[in-house]
This record gives sequence, C-alpha cells and structure tokens, in this order.
Amino acid sequence: MKIGIMARTFDDPDGVGIANRNLIDKMLEIDRETEYVVFHRSRSRLGMYRHYPNVRELVLRAPNKLVWDQVMVPYYARRERVDVIFHPKYTVPLLTTRPTVVVNQGLEYYTLPQFYPRLDLTYVKLFLPIYYRKATKVLAISEDLRRLTERYLRVPYDEIEIMYLAPGEHFFPRTDARELGVFQQRHALPDDFIVTVTKAYQGGKLADRKNISGIVHSFMALKGEFPTLKLVLAGEHCHQFMTTVFGREVADDPRFVYPGWIPQTDMPYLYSLAKALVFPSHSESFGLPLAEAMACGCPVVTSTGGSCSEVVGDAGLVIDATDQAGLLNAVRRVLADPQLRQQLQAKGLERAKHFTWERSARKVISVCQGVYETTRRRSDGLPRESSRLHAT
Repeated sequence: MKIGIMARTFDDPDGVGIANRNLIDKMLEIDRETEYVVFHRSRSRLGMYRHYPNVRELVLRAPNKLVWDQVMVPYYARRERVDVIFHPKYTVPLLTTRPTVVVNQGLEYYTLPQFYPRLDLTYVKLFLPIYYRKATKVLAISEDLRRLTERYLRVPYDEIEIMYLAPGEHFFPRTDARELGVFQQRHALPDDFIVTVTKAYQGGKLADRKNISGIVHSFMALKGEFPTLKLVLAGEHCHQFMTTVFGREVADDPRFVYPGWIPQTDMPYLYSLAKALVFPSHSESFGLPLAEAMACGCPVVTSTGGSCSEVVGDAGLVIDATDQAGLLNAVRRVLADPQLRQQLQAKGLERAKHFTWERSARKVISVCQGVYETTRRRSDGLPRESSRLHAT
C-alpha cells in the first residue's frame, strides 16, 4: 500500500498545524512497512523525513491552496501511483479516482458563524459538504464533532470514526527549578498566576470564541481575595483585544500579563508554573490546550462548550461558558483549596494518558489500510465484506 499525505498545513503555526505535524511524524515513525509520499507545499519542509527509506517527499508548486488541493495533488497522486490519499484537515481532491481519507478538525463555521468573514462562510458551506460526500472515509477529532458532522454535513454517524488529538511527547510536568526560572525570566512571568491560552482574532476579525471576556470578569472579581494573583493571556494580539473590549486603563493593568505567542517547546513550563488553566471556551472541536495542561499536571477549569467536557472528563472543573457566577466560583475553588488542586493534578495526569499521538497514528494507518483493502476487493470483483472500518 502507498499512502499520499497532503502536508500543506505543516506551515500553519497554530494548533491545527502543530497537531498535523505531530500526527504525521508519529505515523511515519511507527510504520516502516507502508510506502508514503508526502506532498509539501513549502520547500522549507522538504527533507524532514529523508531518514525514512519508505518515504518520498515532493514539493508541489501552486498559486493558492485551491489549485494545490484540486489540481496538483490529484495529478501527482496519479503519477506516483498512490493507493490512498490522506488529508489531516478538511478538504479532499474532487478530481481524483483514488480513495480519500480526511480528518474533520472542526465545524465552528456552522456552530459559531458570527466569528468568521462572510466570504469564508460562503466557501465552507458550499464546498465542505461536497468534500465530505467525496471522501471515502471521514475521521472526527471528538465525539461531539462526530455528531455535528452527521448533523451539518449529512455524513452517516456510523461512517465516521474518532481520532483524538494529543499533546506532544514533551508535555510532562517540569520540576527543575533552574529551567523553570530561565523560562519565567525569558517571558517576564509573575510568580503567582493563572493562565489562558487564547486566540483573540479569527480571520482578522475580533473574536471572543475562547471567552476571554468571561475569564477577565472572573479574574477582576477575585482581586480582593487573591491580591498577588495575575492573569497570563498567552497568544497573539491579546493586549489589542483587551484594549478594544475593556479599554486602555484595564488592558494596561499590571495584573494582566501578555507574553504573546509562546513556542510549543516552552509551553510545558508555562503549564507547570500556572496555578490553573482557565479555558471556558464557547466551542472547541477538541481543545488541545486542555490535554496539554493535564499532561503537565496543571489543574483545568473549562466549559461544556463543544468537546471540552469530553476531553477533561472528571479531571477538571466544568461550567457552562455563559455561567459567569459558575466560572468565578470554579476559579476560586481551585485557588483556595490546595487539596482540590492536588486532586485535579493527579486526575489530569491520568486523563492525559488517554490521548497519545501513537494511538491516533495507528488509527489513521488502520483506517487507510481498511479503505485500501475494500477498494482492492471491489476492483478485483470480490464480495464486499463491510463498509464500516474499525481500527484497533
């Protein structure tokens, strides 16, 4: 079997790009039998898998993503005699005769359309159902997203399988005082803080999908109870968001700390230092920061938004994203109760073991293998065993 991997998202700096790189890295690490052709869009990524003899890498030039997906990939998939095309994000080539496997990374365009530009919404709602009807197999990154895929895209529930995201292997509790001190100094972080990992803008548009406003209101209400506590807003343009929503005076309050974008290699230190991750998002298809924080022993306060409660299980405090009083009380409990904090740390570490890139990679490989075998049986004129592929 030869699998063609659409790797153009490798250049994305956000969670989707990070997740896709981790997934493909693990697939190629554990599977030395299958032949792979990795289709890059950027030359900067060429050669990252050169040490694998079963992997061939190609750079496909195209003026935009549409041409890359719909013209270049099917052409080179045919030229390279690929058996299955795998794309870890959203689209599949419509003109290919090869079977395709696609990962649905989220449907916030449907559930929270107010946060997206009109042109993006028009494109997604027109083409996403077409892509998913074309796909031979669809994977969703949570059970919640599986149900939404059935609801909005009319993909039969039984034809969708779950492939969870996972924290990178470098996410574990950091205890070395010197390393923690170096990180803290580098990013000018306080000694006593809670953190949120957020995205203040979506498609160039101010967006409060991560519920920054709710976090800030709760934090400000705790000032008298925890006078040394600060709120670290990790992510780009957070100060700009705060200035726009709350005004310059609040945004410049020294109790708010803006380290900007923190590299993935540094994030375990952030979680290890924080008193809690506060992540009451209105909607998440998975919520990767939740799994990352739990893997580092950081207590989690989150919401029922999307898959958040599905990811944390009983390892975090969960409230409704619109319940301001509930959010305030949850943060207060974590800060005021050391025993509760220790319980959440222990439960989070155990819960995080459920999410591993090896498990997810094996899932994708198994699904691709099933698609390949089913397609081959059809081409050979053999009876079809089943349309449902269950990975181990």
